[in-house]
Amino acid sequence: RTPSRAISCCRRSKAVLFMCCLVAWSVLAVWLGTLALYSAASRPTGIHLRPPRPVNEGGDVCFANGSAWHLLHTRPTTHCNDGWAMGGMHAKSIITLRGVTAWRAMWKPQLALASGHWSSSFNEVLAFHADCLLHLQRVPPAATHLLPTPLLEESLSVLSRVRYWQRDADWSEWEDAGHVPGVAIQLIDGVRHRYVSLLYLDRLRLLLCSLPLWPSSVTFHVCRPTAYEQRELSQRAAFDFLIGAYDRDENEFYRREEGSHSAHLVYIDNNHLRFSTPRPTAVSAAIPFCRFHRAFVHRLRHLQPDGGDRSFATHLRSSLQREHFFPKEEGKLRKLLSLTRVRAQYIL
Repeated sequence: RTPSRAISCCRRSKAVLFMCCLVAWSVLAVWLGTLALYSAASRPTGIHLRPPRPVNEGGDVCFANGSAWHLLHTRPTTHCNDGWAMGGMHAKSIITLRGVTAWRAMWKPQLALASGHWSSSFNEVLAFHADCLLHLQRVPPAATHLLPTPLLEESLSVLSRVRYWQRDADWSEWEDAGHVPGVAIQLIDGVRHRYVSLLYLDRLRLLLCSLPLWPSSVTFHVCRPTAYEQRELSQRAAFDFLIGAYDRDENEFYRREEGSHSAHLVYIDNNHLRFSTPRPTAVSAAIPFCRFHRAFVHRLRHLQPDGGDRSFATHLRSSLQREHFFPKEEGKLRKLLSLTRVRAQYIL
């Protein structure tokens, strides 16, 4: 009886092991299939049929009377709600401007760089001005905006008050002045967000694609980005390198056209910018593909010609003079502007 029991036990163990392996391989197959489907579903279609919808007017029209920036810059706030539900580590509010009913805006206070926080709301304005100079029309309109202190205090939740406290907010100074300096950003309709979990899956898909396990047809249709995708990613990477943005990995935003279902990147959340001088080899590591929309390169060359006295930094500094105020960290802002000249030269 003992040998028969041992044989029966061994067979049962083999059956259990086989079932476990079968379940594991099934889960792996479903997971890999999900990655392929996700990759295929996220591919834009009909790219050549329709240009992307602009999120700003582009060029000098960005700052004309009646533009979104002009409304953010001049119209007072009539209503304010706490914006903690929008996520992120930066305190924010949702505001309504006087006479503006077609859209609302998000407002962020200009807080000190303290307690491990290095985000500056004014960087959103800098990114918008850089976008307008380059005619990219991918950064939502952003302008310096003074929010009445009583209106802000009445709308804040406990969580938002903690965030103000973490950033050493000077309420006494704001109460004496009667307003809080900050930045108002137009909220764009139809913007979608690729969640961090999907980004991790996408990176894993690229890692699996690099393994020599798949036929060429699979690697071409599933793994290789299209020419338009390469241009979209390269243009955004070049723009991020130009202004020093480094917090883009978890902030993937895009809009999908209703008719053609084509997807176009939108450059949202530009709080974090680098103040360090880049190395000449940094641009090759920052930009994944050497494909660009031709208009972007021509415009950058026009703003920073070889041997010219004016550079992209000069144009950007002149454009920022339109704003109400500059942040207290003027030395860092000056360094950031000076670095754009070096970064533009590296890109070119």
